[in-house]
Amino acid sequence: MTMMLSKPQMFLMALCGSLGAFLLYEIFAPLADFSVPTLQSRSGIATLQFPVQAPMPPLASFGAFNERPIFSAQRKPIAPVPVGAAASAPPPPPTATLVGIIIDATRQIALIRTASSPLAVAVAVGETVQGWQVSGIAPDRVVLHQGTTDDTLKLEANRAPAAADMPDAKTVPQDVKTTPQQ
Repeated sequence: MTMMLSKPQMFLMALCGSLGAFLLYEIFAPLADFSVPTLQSRSGIATLQFPVQAPMPPLASFGAFNERPIFSAQRKPIAPVPVGAAASAPPPPPTATLVGIIIDATRQIALIRTASSPLAVAVAVGETVQGWQVSGIAPDRVVLHQGTTDDTLKLEANRAPAAADMPDAKTVPQDVKTTPQQ
């Protein structure tokens, strides 16, 4: 069986053969010794001396940056926050719900659900929830602390309404039809 090659196929075969031969030569050919020539320095060349550190401008010269902030659209001066005003406002209470409490001989864990997560998170004493630190866990409550403020999450606040508040099981809304059982 004879195989006829077209001209492009013959050209590609010749190109592959020549590239293969070149690759073999590059791999197995001995390298010539190479040495870096040394240059003799001339004494007439000027050398530049750079200062080690640039002098720092005085801090008073940066006052314009605080007076007119660069990235503010209004470019109004930054008003300092009064020290007494920040300390007097109590932090907002956490928006968390106490789901459960686990207490054993070695650990106390509270299960807390926040608005940002649909699942409850297990926290121990010393951990934080929404910026509030858990300072105590009791069988029916968790005490959270932030700054000088304490807040208590009670387990009973998460209970279902009492049976007296629930509609009677025999009371059926008018729009629901029931079929008698036989």
